[in-house]
Amino acid sequence: MTRLRYAEVMVVFSLVAGGLSAQTLVDLKNQSKGIDFEGATYTKPVRASTPLPASCTPHELFFLTSAPVGSNLYACVSANTWALQGGGSGLLTLAGDVSGSASSTVVQRIQSRPVSSATPQVGQALIWDGSSWSAQTVATGGGGGGSSLSVENNGTLVGSRAMENFIPGLGILNAVTDSGTAINIQQSADTSILLSQNTLQMGQVLTCKSTSASASAYICSMSPTLTAYQRNMVLDWNPDVSDAGGATTLNIDALGAVPVKLADGITDPLAGDIAGGWQYSIWFDGTVFRLMAPPSMLTGSSAARPSCDAAHRGRVWQVFAAAGVKDEFAVCAKDSSNAYAWRVLY
Repeated sequence: MTRLRYAEVMVVFSLVAGGLSAQTLVDLKNQSKGIDFEGATYTKPVRASTPLPASCTPHELFFLTSAPVGSNLYACVSANTWALQGGGSGLLTLAGDVSGSASSTVVQRIQSRPVSSATPQVGQALIWDGSSWSAQTVATGGGGGGSSLSVENNGTLVGSRAMENFIPGLGILNAVTDSGTAINIQQSADTSILLSQNTLQMGQVLTCKSTSASASAYICSMSPTLTAYQRNMVLDWNPDVSDAGGATTLNIDALGAVPVKLADGITDPLAGDIAGGWQYSIWFDGTVFRLMAPPSMLTGSSAARPSCDAAHRGRVWQVFAAAGVKDEFAVCAKDSSNAYAWRVLY
């Protein structure tokens, strides 16, 4: 083996070292594995400059030094298209209905209306109480799982629904309003249907005063106007003249003439059973008007005394005499021979 002298060895080493020092480029993708930069003095993983480069390739990053703090990092999302990453939201201060930063947002209002700061309880919902959104307890169940209210009638459950509908009954009026803090329900009587104390005291609602000047076919009108004859209705009738006896009718507010009978609903009134100017309670049984009180006296002050017969048996008749002359008081009765006659008692 050829021995190299010291001087020759140093020349070779210098040449090799010189050749190695010229190779300074390293392909980290292909020539490295699991690189740990933790001990490095610093690292600069992206390019930095201003302005943004006009061209880029997808997945490339760039640090724009002229942008506000927090809005510097851009990514190339497609060829020659840069997109800001994050937008600096972590450093922006939010305002309006919310406050704070994006990482610690506080909702203060909803649609510019304040939200209560009171701590909610389990199962409560956010409800507008008229001044703020506040946590309130809402009954649940029924209604397909939505919020609902259980409704009872005198302690008996009717059902649970998300909506209640108030329907006015016969003679009842409903006034339902929203005050902003509560739903107010005010009920009142419909005086066009129900008889009030005031209208009763006025003595007009049930009164039907005749002006027909007929002793057998009476007519009268009411206020308010009667719209239909109702079975079992009771009215106060004030005939203008005494009846002539026999078939008698009453026509109220042009609804049609209805027979007027005595209390039994069969017998026609006798002459004088209905006295002009008097007031009678009459009952409509669905077919006829019945005089509710049986006649007890016939008066001869304005009519001739009728004949005494079986139909007038038990009736009394009083004649109102003129000044200086005594009255006459008689009763229709039969004697032992079954003869009927007016028997003068006074």
